[in-house]
Amino acid sequence: MNAGMFDLGTPVMRKGGFWETLGSGFLRVLYFICIGLMLICFIGAISLIDSIGTEDWWFFAAISVAGLLSGAVVVGAAGSEISLQMQKIREKNPPRDCLIRAEKGGIELQNFWNSATISIPSVDDRGWVFEAPGDTHWYRENPYMRDEEGVLKEHPTKIGTPVPATISMAGIASIIMATLLIFSCYAVAVYSTAGWECDNGEIVRLAFAGGEDDDGNPTGICRDHSDYGISMPAWAKSPEMENQFSAHPLVTYGTILISLIWMGVAITRSRRVKTIQDQSTSLVRSVAIGNAELVGQVRKHLKNPMSVEVDDDPSKTVDDLYHWHWTYEIYVCRKVKTDDGWEERCAWEQVRQKHGSRDFILHDGTGGIVVRPRTWKWKRTELGQHLVQWECAHDLRIRGLLTNLFTTGDVRRHRWTLYGLKIGDPIYITGEVRPREEEELRDEGIKPYKDRARKSGAVEVIGNDAPGFRSYLERGSELGAMSNARSDIDYFFPAGIVVIGAMMLFSVWGFA
Repeated sequence: MNAGMFDLGTPVMRKGGFWETLGSGFLRVLYFICIGLMLICFIGAISLIDSIGTEDWWFFAAISVAGLLSGAVVVGAAGSEISLQMQKIREKNPPRDCLIRAEKGGIELQNFWNSATISIPSVDDRGWVFEAPGDTHWYRENPYMRDEEGVLKEHPTKIGTPVPATISMAGIASIIMATLLIFSCYAVAVYSTAGWECDNGEIVRLAFAGGEDDDGNPTGICRDHSDYGISMPAWAKSPEMENQFSAHPLVTYGTILISLIWMGVAITRSRRVKTIQDQSTSLVRSVAIGNAELVGQVRKHLKNPMSVEVDDDPSKTVDDLYHWHWTYEIYVCRKVKTDDGWEERCAWEQVRQKHGSRDFILHDGTGGIVVRPRTWKWKRTELGQHLVQWECAHDLRIRGLLTNLFTTGDVRRHRWTLYGLKIGDPIYITGEVRPREEEELRDEGIKPYKDRARKSGAVEVIGNDAPGFRSYLERGSELGAMSNARSDIDYFFPAGIVVIGAMMLFSVWGFA
């Protein structure tokens, strides 16, 4: 599955419930509007570069900010060509899990008076794309034996590894954002560091010199009032007045910090994509000891999957989980004092969270292998979109009332969100394959090198890193893991622009 040279990044149209379909349609329209606005703002900002250092510099800054905001929407909303191709395959031949999710998905009002709702996504971004073995295969007495159908239809040895587009609209938007960010910081630095020489020899910042008050009366900073009503930088006529002051730390050190974070994110995401692309996918029946990439289906090992009570609430119980994580958040509103008076600010705040897991079998059709999900770092675990989300106006349990009592501000909503990996789900992992403990093998009655029907049961997969190799555990097949991947151009070109621009700003104004 190859995305080609250019990826327009059209958001995937979710054909679920009414509101979900309407929301995804609106997102598509907003996406193309923001692309147009971003390009207009970029062209406008480039044409106004000469205004930097003049009284019209703020117009350049305003257009740049508008371009940054519209670009951020484009990057956040952009889909991928791989995702669109996956959706077309699902629509043409929907797998069983896709039909079940579409039937059960949606938002259900549980209690009108408490505004309590349950939200289950009707579209699964990381679910099966092709048909997978059903539940008759999940609980077999010998979980290591080969399936009669052979290798899974969605295995990379059959369909290959997806290749992202050389450049995408998200990458172009990131390049435009990086350019506008550096130009904006440059404009602020020029304005805030230029000097005005008063008639008495005193030098003041241009940012503090001249202008008018709210009544239209001239204002000034010079003690001799020689800067009354000025609007033109002094260094426009006297170049020696330029860069008399060091820039504000938010301009220099802030830009450096943003550039380092941007480059760090680019490196992290590129490493993940490179790991998936460069590491060939092994078949369980022939996997060797050492680093490996495996794709398969979650099946039962020794213990049945878990039933999880979210936040110890029996009414929020979800079954068949092998790897899970839930969060509890409250929507709090507080009064904050500003220069214009008191202002109400509201936000979701996390109160607590919990995660857990249980060993399971990864089966790719050729055999099953034991996976120890606890050994993966949580930051290297990706479970995709939530399974279930509960929301209400009031948590009437004792612990909910205590939360309201001890929280500063007005608690208006409560939300519990569960993410998880269930039995039968697709699974993608990179990790270390190693022999299992002899005691475990004896308990299961497995004899290494002799028990051919359970040969793969003699080894296990854990989340250990190695030089040049990182371990990941993700819900979904390799298609799901690569569905939103970008090329190195998309990752590093914008980050490089920001890093180089930040270094140039810092070299001029950092120690001025």
